[in-house]
Amino acid sequence: MRPRQRERGELKEPERIDVTFSDMAYEGPAFAPYAGGVVFAEYGIPSERATVELYRKHGGVAHGRVVEVHEASPDRVEAPCKYFGVCGGCQWQHITYERQLELKRHVVSEQLRRIGKFSVQPVAETVGADEPLGYRNHVRFSAGNGGALGFVRRASHSFLPFERCLIAQPVINETLARYQGKAGAMHQLEVRLGVNTGEILIEPPESGTKRERRSYREALLGRVFEVSSVVSPTLL
Repeated sequence: MRPRQRERGELKEPERIDVTFSDMAYEGPAFAPYAGGVVFAEYGIPSERATVELYRKHGGVAHGRVVEVHEASPDRVEAPCKYFGVCGGCQWQHITYERQLELKRHVVSEQLRRIGKFSVQPVAETVGADEPLGYRNHVRFSAGNGGALGFVRRASHSFLPFERCLIAQPVINETLARYQGKAGAMHQLEVRLGVNTGEILIEPPESGTKRERRSYREALLGRVFEVSSVVSPTLL
């Protein structure tokens, strides 16, 4: 992995402050007033009082992460994934799923109000998933030393070995287990699944097996599409 470049305003030593979060920002962090400006913090929830460790400050805007919660929101839950907070993927596993849906709608509505200048924001209720885990059909794993597979740690380029991704389809986790420790000279391993066809696309492809392919098929609303990683889906 290449060394991470220091971002503008990044602090040499972290600072800690206490804040009360007032809202949720469009990229996922909670935010609160701070020193005449605003602080954006990962893993917060509106209305919570918490200690935030700052890692960047610039132009009245600070960024950090929650390290201690003093007054928790009733919507706070224990994240189901043991990698949450370390992995660079999921952001809201510390929030009940019902509240996540509400917050997603709220964030879109606020963007229309603040940026689009809509006096009335025509945003429908968020349509939730039948199953908030085990749904993802496309995952790109990074490769580390010794042929290990995993993801990249949050806010860095360092490698994080992974046993199982809770939001990925079971077949994708089975593929991860089959390749784990065998990635060799790969930089990444990409896995895509046709949920309604059962077809799978693995890149780089497994040479010499029936899985060696450059596309997979997916069915949707009675139609079949051929999907590759390099071109747009084609209706068959």
